[in-house]
Amino acid sequence: MDRWSSKGGLVSLLLASLAEVALCAFASPSQLPEHHRMPSLAGAAAATCIAQGGKRVGVIGAGAAGLAAAKEMRKQGHDVTVIEQATEVGGVWCYDEAVEDDPLSKGSRRRVHSSMYRSLRTNLPREVMSFSDFPFDESFSPLRYPPHTVVRDYLAAYAEFHRLLDLVSLGRRVASVEPRGGGGWAA
Repeated sequence: MDRWSSKGGLVSLLLASLAEVALCAFASPSQLPEHHRMPSLAGAAAATCIAQGGKRVGVIGAGAAGLAAAKEMRKQGHDVTVIEQATEVGGVWCYDEAVEDDPLSKGSRRRVHSSMYRSLRTNLPREVMSFSDFPFDESFSPLRYPPHTVVRDYLAAYAEFHRLLDLVSLGRRVASVEPRGGGGWAA
């Protein structure tokens, strides 16, 4: 079981969900100084992580949001570990030929991580999907609406360019995240 903790019990655990939404969870929002409280959970959590500095942070998911969050958290001086259940970075952009063995979800134990399908192309131009510090340009594909494999390759290149691959632990699934008594979280 991995553990993340901090002095004073205010720990930041960054979660990049299957929907690729990054969140930070913290022990108690009331512990935040007023100027760090924000209307959105993600914004407040990011401010908490940055304001506290030097925490051990767990990022769940190595998709677009998880990679960007890991990069920014490391830049703020945090010790970052990214946990990814797949065998490669890219999140939902990693295609898997497997299908669920129980399409009606009546007790199947086999779950497929992504709803990706073989012929999928993006419904947004690649420029819109680009990180501000890493262009998603013609060097990846001349197509403005590229196939999923190109998006996956772009995310892998982003991770490599920003030296994030050493932070990622592949093939590990997080079953639960629970607050620990005395502060911190157990995942």
